[in-house]
Amino acid sequence: SARFDSLSFDSMSFDSMSPDASTPGAWVKVTPDASGAADARVRDATLSLQSDGCADERGRVVCRNARLRIATSTMREQSLTLPMLVFTPAGQPGGTLYRGRLDKGFADGWHSVVLTDIDADGDEDLLVWTGFDGNYGDPSYRYALYDAGSGRLEESATLAALVQGHSIARIVDGQVFIWSR
Repeated sequence: SARFDSLSFDSMSFDSMSPDASTPGAWVKVTPDASGAADARVRDATLSLQSDGCADERGRVVCRNARLRIATSTMREQSLTLPMLVFTPAGQPGGTLYRGRLDKGFADGWHSVVLTDIDADGDEDLLVWTGFDGNYGDPSYRYALYDAGSGRLEESATLAALVQGHSIARIVDGQVFIWSR
């Protein structure tokens, strides 16, 4: 996309997020432009955002009426419509698009869109930061699990209900570790 040249762009790759280094994590940080649009790419994953605009809320960049398109080499392009999508501002830890394991947790910051294997089936699933309903205002997410039969992500209201009001610490081998204080 031609927009990559005009965006504020920070990126970081980790050599090893997992103990065996077989699935390193990588992320890119992109700041939405004045119209509330952004594009991001990590490896073969692409993300495109259109929204009604973004503003600072709670020290985060919040885009309203977000229309998100995401695709990878194993997942055909899909669109999600979200009331809001949250970004960490420039200079704070976290990325716009993260791919990789979360067995070490969110030590490097909160991410807006995460592709990781939540249910340990070998396929990437999706977490999207859509609010502040976690423990003490921590991030809350929408969850979508990949269905190999349809080649699409399917939203998991069950997982969202189980995690509601808590904060995610990490995800290891299909187990979601949550906490509250």
